[in-house]
Order: sequence, then structure tokens, then C-alpha cells
Amino acid sequence: MGVDVKRFLVVMLLLRICEYAAASTFPLALRNCSDHCGNVSVPYPFGIGKGCYKNKWFEIVCKSSSDQQPILLLPRIRRAVTSFNLGDPFSISVYNKFYIQSPLKHSGCPNRDGYSSSSLNLKGSPFFISENNKFTAVGCNNKAFMNVTGLQIVGCETTCGNEIRSYKGANTSCVGYKCCQMTIPPLLQLQVFDATVEKLEPNKQGCQVAFLTQFTLSGSLFTPPELMEYSEYTTIELEWRLDLSYMTSKRVLCKGNTFFEDSYQCSCHYGYEENPYIPGGCQDIDECRDPHLNKCGKRKCVNVLGSYRCGTLSSGLLLLIFGTQSQAQNGEEHAHIQIAVPESMSLSYSSPNIVVENSSFSLDTKPLMPHKTQ
Repeated sequence: MGVDVKRFLVVMLLLRICEYAAASTFPLALRNCSDHCGNVSVPYPFGIGKGCYKNKWFEIVCKSSSDQQPILLLPRIRRAVTSFNLGDPFSISVYNKFYIQSPLKHSGCPNRDGYSSSSLNLKGSPFFISENNKFTAVGCNNKAFMNVTGLQIVGCETTCGNEIRSYKGANTSCVGYKCCQMTIPPLLQLQVFDATVEKLEPNKQGCQVAFLTQFTLSGSLFTPPELMEYSEYTTIELEWRLDLSYMTSKRVLCKGNTFFEDSYQCSCHYGYEENPYIPGGCQDIDECRDPHLNKCGKRKCVNVLGSYRCGTLSSGLLLLIFGTQSQAQNGEEHAHIQIAVPESMSLSYSSPNIVVENSSFSLDTKPLMPHKTQ
């Protein structure tokens, strides 16, 4: 191989590495829009600033605070956002969850004046209370109920004192000693929540607290249980729904909701990652960049769209293959360059691959995880 050809290969290799490094950071927000508020990533359809969000419900206001960490506000529901679920790039996970602060319900607490409200009303919005939340009550003399449009759908009771012997696993879970937790019945598609609390035994004093939370708690966290009366907020998980049926493709999977027409949840297909709600947002995962993402072992790993292949060389010649993919607004762009070199060897460059070919060279590949077409 001539010196000039070797230099050319090195230059092309460096160019492709630079291209890959630039392409490995995928956008969360629309072009020219901020994708962070403080250290919190803000993915589309949410957005900061005019023209950066899907509609009025997804507007995020990034507000400075006294502790220097900005606060993310959803003005339409008057709640602060703590984080967004960016999904799992290595499984088909639904990318439509986010987390907000929600106040606690207090009653009979010495450091609280009367009752406090824990109500949440999302009617008219594309937001729903996730089934992953748990209705939670804390206190030593507490009977609490979860209310939905006037109906009590979930309730539990808590006690303290020597009753711990009656509760198996009281220190590792909320089963009635100091605290109790109940799952939300499935398929309710809740948009309204409130809680009521009352004394389990009217003649006994005690502080009663109730709230929704995404976390699984235990009685050992509440020593004494009155600690909860000093808490202002808890974190609950919400989901959003949009009419996104038109987005389903080989890279994006959008599933319809059984109970709500024109309501969809989207995720990237296996082998793709990042934000499925942005046009062109699902990008190919290069499984070859990390040995934990492929099963090739000592064999050559070749990245393909949505998958990878393991190849073996019949000779010791160099194989250069890279898995980046350039995106055009209305499809994929592929550049192809062929350069003649001495003897029977030719250099072929085709985005997203660079391949050095020779007449005595062959590539034997077998797909381990072939890309499924629809």
C-alpha cells in the first residue's frame, strides 16, 4: 500500500471519528431552543421560550430562585417540575413521563394551621396521574382516603406504639405502622386527585398526613412520624398524551391509548435512542462502541441501522466501518466516493461506512439482531 493511500486512510479515519463525536450528542429540544433549565434537561414537546414547545400546556418557565438553582414551572397547571424521564435507549420504554412537586395534606399537626390542600386538577390538559404513584398516609392515629371527583377509591390506616409486632415488615415497608401505602387502581386515567384525613380514634391526638408519591417508603423513615408535618411537597409522576399516530415509523413506535381516542405514547424502537417526539429524533445506537452492547467478542463488530453484525476476515487486511448516519430534514443523506488506487485494490467511501476492499479480501457476516421492517 502506497504512502499516499495510507495518509488518505488516516485522514478519512480522523474525519469520521470527528463526525461521530459530533453526532453522538443528540438534540432534546427543537433547533435554536434551550434544552436545559439549570441542571435539568427539558425535552420536546416541552420547551423554554416562544416557538419551542408543542402547545401552551408544554410551556416551561425557567425561573431563578434564591438558592441559585432555577425552578422549572408549568404555568398552566401551576406546578414546579423536578425532572423529565428521558427513557431507556436499550429497551422500548415509553418516553412520556415527568415529575412535579405536589403539596401534602395535613390535619391535627401542631406546626400547621388547620387543614392544608393536596388537590390536583389536570382536566383539559394532556397530563394524567401515573399508575406508578402510590397513595401514602403517615401518622400515629390516621385514617386517610384518596378522593377522585368525590369518590373514595383507595384508603388505609396507620397506628404507632407497641402495635409494631402486629405488622410484618414494618421497618422495611409502609404496611400500617407509622405509614401505609396503596397502589392506584389501574386503567383509571386519573386527572383529578385529593385526599381526606381523619382520626382513627377520635379521642386520641395525632398528626395526620396524606399524599401521592412515586416512591416506595418504609416505616423506618418516619421516626418520629411527626417529621412529615414539616414537609411541604412530595414528588409525583405524571404522563402526557398527544395525537402522534403520524409519527410511527421504522425508528419510532407510537402506541394508541385504549380509552382516549387520538392519544398516543411514543418511544424509539430497539436499537435507537433519544427523543422520539422531535422529527428525526430517534438516532441509531452504535452497539460497537461499547463491548457491553454487543456479543461479538473478538470478532469484528459492524454497526448497522437499529442493530449490529459480527464479522470475520478471511485475510489480515484492514476493515474500516463506522456507524454514523447523517440526517436530512426529509430523509437520509448518503455520500459516495470511489478512488482508484494501484493494483487490484480500491478505496470505497460510502456514508455511513468506509470500506477498504481487495480482491483477496472477503467479509463473512451473520446478523445477530436483524433490523425488522414494517
